[in-house]
Amino acid sequence: MRLLYLVHQFPPQFTTGTEILTLETAKAARALGHEVEILTAELVDSPPDQDAPEKTDAYDGIRVHRYPYYQPNPLPTYSPHRAEYNNPLTQAYLRRILASFRPDIVHAFHLYRLSAAAIETIQESGIPLIISVTDF
Repeated sequence: MRLLYLVHQFPPQFTTGTEILTLETAKAARALGHEVEILTAELVDSPPDQDAPEKTDAYDGIRVHRYPYYQPNPLPTYSPHRAEYNNPLTQAYLRRILASFRPDIVHAFHLYRLSAAAIETIQESGIPLIISVTDF
């Protein structure tokens, strides 16, 4: 199976609970023969261009898509609170990855910085979604 994991932040920039859970789950799935990719935010120092591509690399042998996330305001015309619920920039990254990777299942570990709109985007694609509730 092709599995896409969503997490708000990921190593090496962040290495706490949810990040380690996501990494270890990805490694276990890969060991079972599944193809795994991760979409996460990477904090940047200035607002990203609307068309800026995500950075793709590998961490511990797992392909990781890192989209640029400017904090506190990811979009100049959005408040940081509004962007947590509906962020068209992160939706665009997610749509591109869904189209190119074509996962069988999406598993969201934490939607902070990804926006709750990721749920709607995945539902529109028809791909099954699993959400593990971590943190608050």
